[in-house]
Amino acid sequence: MEKLVKHFEWRFLGPRFWGVWVGLVLLWLVSFLPRSLFHAIAGQVGLLAMRLNHKRRRIAEINLSLCFPDMEEAERTRLLRDNFRLAGICLFDLGVIWLRGRSRLEKVTHIEGAEHYHAAREAGKQVILLTGHTLALDHGATALAMNYARHGTKAVSMYKPQSNDLLAWLMFRARTQYGVKIYAREEGLRPIIKDIKQGSVFYYLPDEDLGPEDSIFVPLFGVPKATVPALGSLARLTNAAVLPCVSQYIEEEARYLVRIMPALEDYPSGDKVSDAFRMNEALEQLILRDRKQYMWVYKLFKTRPEGEEGIY
Repeated sequence: MEKLVKHFEWRFLGPRFWGVWVGLVLLWLVSFLPRSLFHAIAGQVGLLAMRLNHKRRRIAEINLSLCFPDMEEAERTRLLRDNFRLAGICLFDLGVIWLRGRSRLEKVTHIEGAEHYHAAREAGKQVILLTGHTLALDHGATALAMNYARHGTKAVSMYKPQSNDLLAWLMFRARTQYGVKIYAREEGLRPIIKDIKQGSVFYYLPDEDLGPEDSIFVPLFGVPKATVPALGSLARLTNAAVLPCVSQYIEEEARYLVRIMPALEDYPSGDKVSDAFRMNEALEQLILRDRKQYMWVYKLFKTRPEGEEGIY
């Protein structure tokens, strides 16, 4: 079972983790820079990563070519550059979540569409927020968690721990600091179902390729994708409305925006394939709100239907 590092350990002060501590100091320092200078520095670091990390760049190029086959090559190149540049900005801005505290985060985050959440609650429904891996994911999730905590609502999510234990602890600490309960993926959905039934909001990210086990192939941007068809059953078992939700960085305003959309209508249908189709369609719409803000470096189509060669 994946290990959730929930507490600080003295071994984190050892030489093995000094690089992480140096990185944290840098994150803290740059968080005080004027935003224009911050954008310039963090954006250039993102572009440098694009040039140096050939593996991730290649994965992103393949994903973009598969998902947007009609896009001109020059436009796809611009999209790739903007994606890595914004990744650098959002990565450096983790210092706001990890090191600057609630008051600073509240100044740079905003939530739209809360009325859809309240409408679901007033209709007697539990709530599942359906989202994907955008670059601003952690900032949006933390803003939502702060808002829930302010109104006495609990939240729950799943988490894949980092291989570096210090980073794993930092992320666990950041993601649970406002009362969010998180579970390792290998713990399954049973404890989450219990929490949702008790009123917790579930922040659900089903867009990663988790392998062939328990997956079916459903199109994402027209490409067959190994998809875990759990959302429909989860919504039915918990009497939950499914609200698509996306987190983005609005560069011109230097703030993070969380958009909550209306609940999926007539969902679930009772047919797991049909429900998985609708889930992936909803994810497509979230991604299309700003294509450059999605984490294209994931191997979205790693698992292939029988007889098909690997894409990556």
